[in-house]
Order: sequence, then structure tokens, then C-alpha cells
Amino acid sequence: MKSALKYLLLSFILFTSISQFAQVGIGTPDPDSSTVLDLFSVDKGFLMPRLTATQISNITSPAKGLIVFNITTNDSEVNIGTPISPLWIGIKRPIDPMIYSVNGVSDFIASESVDLEASDLILTPTAGTFLATFNGHLSNATYITNSFDSDLGHYDLTNIYEAVKDMATAGTQTETGTHSITFGDGANINEVIAPGVYETGGAITLNGSFTLAGGVVEDNPIFIFRGPGAFTTAVGITITLTGNAKPENVFWMSDGAMATGANAKIKGTMMAAAGAGAGAVSTGAGTEIVGRLFTKNGAITTGASTKITAPTENSSLDFGSLSTFAMWSSAGGVSDVATAETTGDVGNVSGILSMTGTHVGEAYPAGTQGGPVVNVSTTTYSIYSGGTEVANSRRTIDLKTTLFSIQTLVTVASDLDAVELRWRVNKGTATLSNRFFSLIRSEH
Repeated sequence: MKSALKYLLLSFILFTSISQFAQVGIGTPDPDSSTVLDLFSVDKGFLMPRLTATQISNITSPAKGLIVFNITTNDSEVNIGTPISPLWIGIKRPIDPMIYSVNGVSDFIASESVDLEASDLILTPTAGTFLATFNGHLSNATYITNSFDSDLGHYDLTNIYEAVKDMATAGTQTETGTHSITFGDGANINEVIAPGVYETGGAITLNGSFTLAGGVVEDNPIFIFRGPGAFTTAVGITITLTGNAKPENVFWMSDGAMATGANAKIKGTMMAAAGAGAGAVSTGAGTEIVGRLFTKNGAITTGASTKITAPTENSSLDFGSLSTFAMWSSAGGVSDVATAETTGDVGNVSGILSMTGTHVGEAYPAGTQGGPVVNVSTTTYSIYSGGTEVANSRRTIDLKTTLFSIQTLVTVASDLDAVELRWRVNKGTATLSNRFFSLIRSEH
């Protein structure tokens, strides 16, 4: 009875103490005034409840601020949500570094290359997801082309016209005879055409698809099609070459304007205004030409998504200074559209030269005179992780000097996978200075 009374009295004293002072000290007679419970020890720790991640998720209405140790993640976790919608977060600090960085002090000079080349900016982080940032100063992105002269281009185009005519009149090319003004349609549907010179009595019209059969006997068989008036094609026609036929040796000549229909696939050089008439040249949307667009007297314009590729093999004809050209006008403007793709040089003698689409080659505006021509190099940059290009990280710059930056997310699959900046110069050289490349870990 006395023992029970003693414990009852002790409980009353503790209850009175807690109620009055609202604090308890274990291991200390003087608990901190800011605490409800003050634990003190010099050789022991506090052991909180240890639960698996599944057990933690099964706690019913966990109080906001409830703390447990997650033995699945080896991390103490606290509920910062509500009992109805708990949100558990870990409280341990990251073991791996949060930031990796490297900077380049001296100038890095890159030379012309086809593929992206490694720079001096390489980092080897541990696995994780990072925000990759790069910035630098680009300068001296230029290259010099061989001399070209607008007057020389005009002279060479005149010679090209005369040379094509001479191939027939001088007997160097078989005169096949006349042909109806329509190719690839009606009686000529699925037509197969042998090498030769084909004259028409009026404007040439390509109304259907057909084949230019080069055979295997002649190394460079020549196909020449010419007629008075305009030259037009129907929508979606396709010219197919077989045997030794090459687009370098196919010529379409008109005394007037020339135009292709949408999605036409043409092989050969289109040459307008062979006579004294106007010779504007235009392409329909989606036209693909493996050849050239030349005119002596008119403008050249392209439709949406037109693709022009200048041939690169040797021709039986000497194109002179225009051998690398995809488009040339001796008396008119030359222009494309933003969705066009042109591979080959372009230029003119008079009028505006405007290339807004994708252009691989040189552009020689009216009045270009002989001598070295300084051009701006195109530089391309991208980030690689573990030897693979990071999606959507590539950037291309068409400026001689600029400050620029790249930001993208990078996932490093395994420890010490290299993350690096690579770049290329399309022609000439370019200098990259004041370079800084960093990885900032995005997960806690």
C-alpha cells in the first residue's frame, strides 16, 4: 500500500512539473527552456522508429512533422504534408558533389571538320541528372574562298549555252530528231529515252514520269532537250536515270521562262532564255532537282521545300567558273525561301541575291569582283554524355563574333561517364575563348 502510494505521489509530482514548466529533461536536470523534451548523453544516441518505405506509407494519418527512419533509403524522413496527404522528404545531405565545372583559359582554335570534334571541356561526374550549362566567346569565325568575278560568270554562262548547241550542230552528238512537245504522257507514257538531242516544235511540257536510259557503252552519254517558248512540268513527275546517264550531262533548254510543278523530281541543268526572250525560272513546292538552274535573262525563285543539289561528277561540258554552282542568273535576282535547301554555289550579275533557307555553298552577289572573298564560318556545338549526343542540345551559329550559351538537362547513366562539349566549324577556323562548362546536380 505504501509502495503504491509512493508511485502515485511520484506521478503526481511529474505531472505537476510537466504541466507547470511544459518541459522534461532526460539525462539533464536542467532541460533547455525552448524544448518540451531535452535528451542529454555523452555516450548514447536517440533511436527513432525504423520502418521500411512500405511501412511508412501504411502509417494511418501521420501527423505533420512526424519523423521516422526509412531503412529502405537509409535516410531520416519527415512528413511535411498533412495527415490526409502526407509528403515525406529525406533530410540527409548528398554524398556526391552538387557541382562539377571546368573552364578554359587559353584560346581554343577549331579547324574545319565534318563531325563534331572534342574540345577541352570534359567533366566526369557520378551518376545522376544534371543541368548542363556552357558559355563562351566566339571570335574570328571566317574563311577565305577562291576568287570569283560576276563578269566571269556571265561570260561562262554564254559559253555554256553555245557549247550545248554545238554538241548537236557540230556533229559531236547524235541528232535524234524531233519530239512532240509533251514528254511522259499519252502516247509517250512510260517513255524510255535514249541519249541524243531532242527538238520540239513548241514549248516543252513534261506531263508524266519517264526514263533517260544511258546504257553502258558510252561513259558520258548526253541528253539535250530544247524548244522555243516556255518549259513546264506537271505535278509530281519523276525523271529517272539508268545506265551511265548522269545529271551532269542532261540539259533542258528553253527560249522563254521555265517552271516546275509541285513535287517534281528533275535531273539535269535547266537553262532559260536561250534566245533573246525573258527567262524567269521558278520551282513548285517540294520540287527536287539534281542539277542546276541557269538563266541568261530573268530571275530565279524557289517554292516551299524545294531542294536543289548541284552535281559533283565530271561532265562532258566545261562549266568553267560555274562548275560548282546550283543557281546563276546573268540578268536577274536569285532567291530561295526559308524552307528551301540548296547545295552548291549561287550568284548573279544584277538584281538581289537572297538566300534565307539552308544553303551549303558560297553566295556571290551582283558586282562580286575577282580577289579573295572573306566568308563567315558556321560553328556548331553540342553536349555529349557517355559518347552519345544529348537530345536537343545542338546549337548552330552563323556569326563571326558573339557571346553564346547552352543549357540542357543531362542524365549520366553510370559513374565517371564523360560529359563533354563538342563543336565543329564548317569551313576555315574559329576561336573559342573564356569558356566555362558546368554540371549542377538537379536531384537532392
